[in-house]
Amino acid sequence: LAADNQNGDWQYHNSTHWTSLPTSLRMYNALLLNRTTTVRFAPFTDFYGTAVIAVRAWDMTEHSIGDWGVNATDDGPFDSFSEGVVIIQQNVTSVNDDPLLTLNGTESVDYSRQFFEQAGPVPIVNRGGVVVWDVDHFQLQYADVVMVNPVDGDADVILVNETIAGLNVIRNMSSASPSSSLRLVVGTPSLESHPPLYGNLSYRDAQTILLEQAIASLRYNNTLDEPSLDTRVVRIVVSDGVGMSDVAETTIRIVPNNDHAPVL
Repeated sequence: LAADNQNGDWQYHNSTHWTSLPTSLRMYNALLLNRTTTVRFAPFTDFYGTAVIAVRAWDMTEHSIGDWGVNATDDGPFDSFSEGVVIIQQNVTSVNDDPLLTLNGTESVDYSRQFFEQAGPVPIVNRGGVVVWDVDHFQLQYADVVMVNPVDGDADVILVNETIAGLNVIRNMSSASPSSSLRLVVGTPSLESHPPLYGNLSYRDAQTILLEQAIASLRYNNTLDEPSLDTRVVRIVVSDGVGMSDVAETTIRIVPNNDHAPVL
């Protein structure tokens, strides 16, 4: 009689393959199926929640199996359709989808950069290419930013724009180099998950957008007169409280400055 197809596809098996139920099912525009016909709900990717279908019993004294466009309204005790209508619910269980993080737009999840000695901080992401998104969480819990090899100790510094609204920067004081190991949290993020908004799959809460802005503001600096020339590696992940994104990695090549005359 009616099927909720907003978040997926109701289908029936016609003995050889699965076929979608018509989207225009109505009480007066019904599809007649055998009582042994199997019906299923095929949810859209990432959907979870409840889908419903409405059915009415048919005694097969008139019409034929497979007839479509039948008026199945109840016309009294002597017609072939039941008086009652049954609403069947299909529950679709949520499975967490990990958040997505890219540092370089469509080009790459990862990013590379040069740092010139004594020339000041440099971005460690493509500022216009940072994307943070999660299909089933409108808000994200945090971003972890860690330099794998801070060979110059606290002189290797990761900077972030701490004026971003609600941003809390937590330095890892147990790290060998707290200046290059930090967690970014915006506000008090919700752990609640949400079915995707299929009308606008790009929807993100303002909290997630602010976290993305914080990641986009990340910079690297080294204040030593002669920094080590080892290539620095910075790894960034974001968490929705259940799962983590794939690791996005920035490599920073140190370019020395020949600023000291030789001594004879």
